[in-house]
Amino acid sequence: MQAFRRYRAPAEEGGVLVEPSWDAQLRLIDSCQAHRAAVPLVWAGHSLASLAAELRLQTVNAAARWTGVADRAFDETTPLVVSGHQPELFHPGVLIKNVALDRLARAVGGVGLHLVIDSDLCREVAINVPTGTLEAPRRVALAYDQPAPEQPYEQRPVMDHRVFASFPQRITEALAPFIANPEALRVWPAAREALESTGKISAGLNAARRVLQRDWDDRTLELPISAVADTIPFRAFLFELVSRSAETRVAYNAALATYRQAHRLRSAAQPLPDLAAGADGWVETPFWITTPAASPRRPLWARNRAGAVEIANFAGWNATLPSAPEDAIRALTQLREEGVLLRSRALTTTLFTRWALADLFLHGIGGAKYDQVTDRISHQLFGQAPPPHATLSATLRLPIPHPACPITVAQAVRDQRDLRYHPERFMSTASVSGEALRWIEEKRAAIALAKSPANAAERHRRIVRANQALAEYVSTERAAMREQLTAARLAEQSRAILGSREHAFVLFPQGWLAPRLADAVPLPAG
Repeated sequence: MQAFRRYRAPAEEGGVLVEPSWDAQLRLIDSCQAHRAAVPLVWAGHSLASLAAELRLQTVNAAARWTGVADRAFDETTPLVVSGHQPELFHPGVLIKNVALDRLARAVGGVGLHLVIDSDLCREVAINVPTGTLEAPRRVALAYDQPAPEQPYEQRPVMDHRVFASFPQRITEALAPFIANPEALRVWPAAREALESTGKISAGLNAARRVLQRDWDDRTLELPISAVADTIPFRAFLFELVSRSAETRVAYNAALATYRQAHRLRSAAQPLPDLAAGADGWVETPFWITTPAASPRRPLWARNRAGAVEIANFAGWNATLPSAPEDAIRALTQLREEGVLLRSRALTTTLFTRWALADLFLHGIGGAKYDQVTDRISHQLFGQAPPPHATLSATLRLPIPHPACPITVAQAVRDQRDLRYHPERFMSTASVSGEALRWIEEKRAAIALAKSPANAAERHRRIVRANQALAEYVSTERAAMREQLTAARLAEQSRAILGSREHAFVLFPQGWLAPRLADAVPLPAG
């Protein structure tokens, strides 16, 4: 059975998960370009080195325009550090990647690039916010938009501008018992401005995050992954995998099977579903397709037939790509002009990015865990894994005091069980009367009997009768333990709500989060 790394979020406040070390990450950046140049990998008739050179230059220039900054000095030797995430209001454990992205790029004289994964579905438009009291906190789900049918972020408009506009005020009111002046008040004007100019919810969420990143003089560029997917190098990658759809499916499913075996997962949907095989040679590929006539997105299917590659969405749309790579890439470009969107799935997104774009890719815990599957897919398809990635996360909780409790719920439950089955252990000397002593002796005598099939039932009845008789002598202790268990449960609930590491960055006090995130990355800021 093959081994997989098991990443764990830091439990302690301010803890940071960083693998490999910061120094090792700097060395990986230096070695990646040489590694890529030495790999004789060919996609759709193009060498990896030539595709990467074209992609990197196009992407950095496009990201500079999209971010609204002057073009960066960039050539094929400039280090490029990359990370990415869906356009969500995520927690500080994710946000530390953006700090590291900026610091690592500066340390090597390179460029940092944050990819906005707008090809993923917008599933949630609300965050959990703590409210109530310290003694009895509770969670409320506060929405920044009305729900809508799931669709990729790149297509998702805002449904209710009033809900979006009132979001920071509702956060402030809910948080008032614990925190004043949350970041939401400061960052949301930029979110509303971006939303009004684009109509896309992802633009608003990205703009809110970038206000916070300015606190550490962030210089990274940003670009939606959808823009990367519209480049010629990505189409070459897509055609390579689609034209080898049967091999791709075998490699993909075998890697998932290895992961499930290692983690003893029985569900075929974990960590991701297998690629399916259909009738007449059709094979599901690790890409999505959205057409003007068929929304939402659907799996892209492919088959090799009569010297060409047929693709379809199994919803009434199909096309034929020539077998010649250059002709196929031109055909894919024409499809995009007709409004057809072809996007990679999670594993193929990082497979492409790590091979063709990044000199170092920064993952969070979830991405790092699943990219071990990506490495195995790459091994089977291309003969080796893509360049290594780094894994980063941190634990920073809302600065809210948590009620102390001298005992855990588990210990309180154990104490109650002990009281039920061993009441004599909790009886004070003063409460041990003659009658109590008689029952204690009766219990000891029953326990002392050597247990046998003939006496087991009677022996058990004697012990139970003694425990029931002794229970009246520990009624005070029993009442105290009930109160203790109630208090422990309330304290545990409070810690779970107030002490969660999953709270969105917009909930933190203004100015509190950025310096702590910056201190967690011990690399020069300039």
